[in-house]
Amino acid sequence: MGDIAEMMLGGILCEMCGSALDCDECSEMDIPMYCSEECANDRGGSIDQVCTHEGNRCGKPHNNAEGEESCAECQAIKLNL
Repeated sequence: MGDIAEMMLGGILCEMCGSALDCDECSEMDIPMYCSEECANDRGGSIDQVCTHEGNRCGKPHNNAEGEESCAECQAIKLNL
C-alpha cells in the first residue's frame, strides 16, 4: 500500500478528499477519518468519524456549488490565519 493510502486509513488525511486533518487525536485512533460531514456522507462513512477537534476544519458541510470551501472558519484554517 502507498504512503498516501496508509495516511488516509490511519486518520492523518481525510479518507475522501485527502485533506490533512492535522489532529493528533484522530491519528492516534488509527481509523479512517473525514474532514467534514459531506466527505463522510460521500464516502458512506459514519458522522462519528468526522474530525471536529480544535484546530481542524469545522466538521460541517461547507462546500459551495463549485466545490470550494465557503466556510470562513475553514478558509482561515486553510490559509493559516
